[in-house]
Amino acid sequence: MKSFFLISIFSFSFIYSHLKTTHEDLVCRAAIDIGSGKIGILVAEVNTKTNKIARVLFSDIAKLPLRLSLEKTGEFNEEIQKKLLKTLQEFKKKASVYCPQSYFAIATEAFRLSKNGKEVADKIHEEFDIPVAIISQKEEGALGFLTAVSIAELDPENAIVYDQGGGSFQMTYKEGDSYITYEGKVGKVVSKLKLLEIQKKDFEESFSPNPVSKAEATQGIKWVQDQIADIPETLLQKIKINSFRVKGIGAHPQVILAKHATYDIHNVSSHLEKMVDLTDASIISTYPPISSDFHATALVELMLTYSVMDQFGIQTIDYVPTLGGNTSGLLISQKYWE
Repeated sequence: MKSFFLISIFSFSFIYSHLKTTHEDLVCRAAIDIGSGKIGILVAEVNTKTNKIARVLFSDIAKLPLRLSLEKTGEFNEEIQKKLLKTLQEFKKKASVYCPQSYFAIATEAFRLSKNGKEVADKIHEEFDIPVAIISQKEEGALGFLTAVSIAELDPENAIVYDQGGGSFQMTYKEGDSYITYEGKVGKVVSKLKLLEIQKKDFEESFSPNPVSKAEATQGIKWVQDQIADIPETLLQKIKINSFRVKGIGAHPQVILAKHATYDIHNVSSHLEKMVDLTDASIISTYPPISSDFHATALVELMLTYSVMDQFGIQTIDYVPTLGGNTSGLLISQKYWE
């Protein structure tokens, strides 16, 4: 009886100690990704011992045309700043329910390009006590890679992550302890602006480029591919290796992703051909509306994705849905939380 009692105490002590250690390893963090067209937030418990997300508590996303707002003056005007601050205020209010121990935000292409990006980042820090890092494309590529690998539980040694955004895109793979990133200077918003320019339309007056002729789409594809003609041979060779799978995150074609998580270049080409010459009304009646601006961006997404896949020699992409942009990768990147 005494022996049983001692064993029971030992067992309880061991379990309690284990639970205590596990509890101490958990931290609640709120990560924010301020992208060129969207802002995402993810609140989660992170196990600092395993460097993995233990439990997602809250996520949200809001559309905000930050990259587009730079077209006239090259900086964030008062109106867009107010919308940005209001969005972050609402995010923090919702996140506060879960009592995060720390907040951190990353800002990407729109902030990299804006003449007053640093000033606006400092204002966010001052008003909400949220540090904001305006990260490089190399850092953005690494976070996108971590996001895809953590969500889809991929083998990091055999993955290439294609992160397509509003202002830019990144193609990233891992080599040893380093992340190798191709930095594409075109994104969905930039491609749409170029298409409107080809059509000689004013972006302030024309929300949608539709209908887009075959000649205009072809010209748009050529322009995108001219911007990404400097792909390193090492990356092109990795894409050809069968064991490597290209994983897509971000602004990939909604019209395809509505039905398929994996798609190939022929799917993209086929949908692009069908969408040429269609008006907004025709697109809305032909395809189920996925988002409020779907009709205005559907062809642009297809055009951009086809251009990239064709130029890089990518045949198939497995899409990985994410919560709030690259917030998953941010949550487990310790250097941002030290």
